[in-house]
Amino acid sequence: MVAEAVPQLVCSTIRENRASCSGWDETPGHTMRCPLYQTDRCPLPVSPEEKQAQRSGFLGRVGFRKRYCSPDLEGLFGTKADPAAEACRALLREYWGAIEQNLASGLGFILSGTVGTGKTYALALTALAANWTGATIRYIYSPDLFDLLHSADERLSLYRSADLLLLDDFGAQHDTDWHVSGFNALMEARHAAELSTCITTNLSKEALDRAEPYRRSIDRWRETCAHMIVLGFDSLRGYKP
Repeated sequence: MVAEAVPQLVCSTIRENRASCSGWDETPGHTMRCPLYQTDRCPLPVSPEEKQAQRSGFLGRVGFRKRYCSPDLEGLFGTKADPAAEACRALLREYWGAIEQNLASGLGFILSGTVGTGKTYALALTALAANWTGATIRYIYSPDLFDLLHSADERLSLYRSADLLLLDDFGAQHDTDWHVSGFNALMEARHAAELSTCITTNLSKEALDRAEPYRRSIDRWRETCAHMIVLGFDSLRGYKP
């Protein structure tokens, strides 16, 4: 049955206001066919503006702030044909392309780089890549997570149990022994449940190795890390001519 013959049908992508489906080849690394219409692209009459609104709405619900709700794969890590940047994009595409298997295996990644290199946008694209799987996805800025730990906020359960946790800017938090203990306990719970965690950080691999208070968590990240991606270039922000 072709789409034109059943215009009254609305697939779950539209009905549930999801940002992507298996027919949208814009989703990073995703190549499956639309399960409802068996086409390579979603045949429903969704305009680019409506599609972007759905994607932005989804990212907002996951936890991303407005600035990061319109990520651009082509502009990730800069638009120049930099071999180092392209190598980093390739590793992310590899992770996205096997997202279902990675989530089933509890695998994540660590993305290390200085400020302004596109790490948060990479997490937003990761959320979009995982959207079609039906996994529960949560994004949080590391200092915000530590604020929740400080107040023993009931929302911590969302981040403890999410199928995919996107933890941004690890190392930027203000910590105390009590905070560190709570954080390590949360990460231990995720590790024991084989849940995927993707981490961005300004810390280098060497600095992570020296972060003794977090040794337990970092050791578990190493075990469940599909890739350690190091962005070896400076901030892409700055004044434009």
